[in-house]
Amino acid sequence: MMRVLLAYTNRYRFMAPPPVGIAYLIGPLRAAGNQVKVVDLMFAVDPATELGKAIDDFKPDLVGFSIRNIDNQNMGETEYFPLREKEYVKIARDKKAITVLGGTAFTTFPVRMLDYMDADYGIAGQGERSLPMLIKSLESGCLDETIPGLVWRDNGKIRANPPDLDGYAASRAGWEAIELGGYASGLFPGAVVTKSGCPHKCAYCNVTSSFGSSFIFRDPADIVAEIKALKGLHISGINLVDACFNVPMGYAKDVLRAIAAAHLNVRIHTSLVPVKGHYDDEFFELFKSAGGVLVSLGTETLSEKMLKSYGKPFNMDDVRACADLCRKHEVPFMVHALFGGPGESEETIKESMEALRQLHCSEFVYSIGVRLMPGTALFDIAKKEGVVKEASELFYPRFYVSKCLDVEWADRYIKSKLKEYGLLK
Repeated sequence: MMRVLLAYTNRYRFMAPPPVGIAYLIGPLRAAGNQVKVVDLMFAVDPATELGKAIDDFKPDLVGFSIRNIDNQNMGETEYFPLREKEYVKIARDKKAITVLGGTAFTTFPVRMLDYMDADYGIAGQGERSLPMLIKSLESGCLDETIPGLVWRDNGKIRANPPDLDGYAASRAGWEAIELGGYASGLFPGAVVTKSGCPHKCAYCNVTSSFGSSFIFRDPADIVAEIKALKGLHISGINLVDACFNVPMGYAKDVLRAIAAAHLNVRIHTSLVPVKGHYDDEFFELFKSAGGVLVSLGTETLSEKMLKSYGKPFNMDDVRACADLCRKHEVPFMVHALFGGPGESEETIKESMEALRQLHCSEFVYSIGVRLMPGTALFDIAKKEGVVKEASELFYPRFYVSKCLDVEWADRYIKSKLKEYGLLK
């Protein structure tokens, strides 16, 4: 048994996501006999001091750091987060705790980040099974080097095992151990994972390489139980964490039916992708009956040419059809656009903004320049074009911008259209 402090280091407050990954670790760690405490630095006034105090008070044997983002993916005003997170790891090491890294950002750069942070160990991928295994191994005094996702030092060299990809399916979130009051002012302070992995191969996205190319589904009964637990904590705004909740539609409908049947009286947000055959009137009726009030429509562009460039599994007819159903069923939807990918030009920007005028979304967020990630088709394109040479360069923010695009013109034009459409905040 160990005393385990789980530290949520994310302070990037765009939509202020609560510590979802940590929530799913609490149950398995306690089931293995460990004492667990959480320190959430999202809203800390002085995060380094708060972390140090939490360590002094709890006296953990091990501190696990959940590292969600490596940067804010904003080419114009880039924030690089490992600089401060390295300080957090040092605080724990100076207080003689074993340090373990995890989270989405760590999974993307496991070897590079373990070295940079000077941490003892890391768990790439899902940690619900692997972290308890690591703790048991450390208690035995003989490191088990077969643990899925384990990243460790071996005679001066950092080694890494392939990650565990289906941990969420084996765990329920322990939100009762996390103080959620700071998130209460947001529309959706609660979060429940519905499935993980993704078979789609969008050119810029590394989800398939980091979390698997097949869906790992969770039992709808577990999803309902977690929402009930959040309701017991006075949280009624729920984000169903899923990059493409409506694919496959049959499973999504089963989840929505289960939520609706439980009469939970919640407000639900999730992300949809307009893949043909995975949205219909019944889906939106079920979404509303379950408490659905907002969706994020994952298109990333409204240009037919750029949809193909990004490798999207749908076209603009599909986007318009899905948006039409959103409006028909009075479900507001927001769009987040990534401008600047391969082939982006003045023509495709104008095409996207004209399509936006016809789409009538409730909110539009955009960025220019696409963050390059390892294991993606866009990274391969960037290498061929001489933008970058090696994946190791991407540990520091590197962005792809089409050579055909004048960034300053694009930003001015997009803002002028958003102002015209009443979407500029």
